[in-house]
Amino acid sequence: MGLRWNAVSNSSNVGHIARDESTGDIYVQFLDGSIYRYPYATQQHWDDLLKAESKGRYVHRVLQRECGYQKVADRVKKDNEPI
Repeated sequence: MGLRWNAVSNSSNVGHIARDESTGDIYVQFLDGSIYRYPYATQQHWDDLLKAESKGRYVHRVLQRECGYQKVADRVKKDNEPI
């Protein structure tokens, strides 16, 4: 699984986002370094996340409710670097 991480600017909660093209799963790295997987995400979820004015709000109000989630890492690297 080679994820291509996209940096998120101007967010107080989300540092990076990525999508596994083979499964459709969305991954979110929060500023504390933790990473969550949203397994039932669709292409529309990804497109809407990319366009969302507030990535954190979209994650909490839409992805968590519609896609479920799983914590996959507590903290990957120092200084909030993506994996």
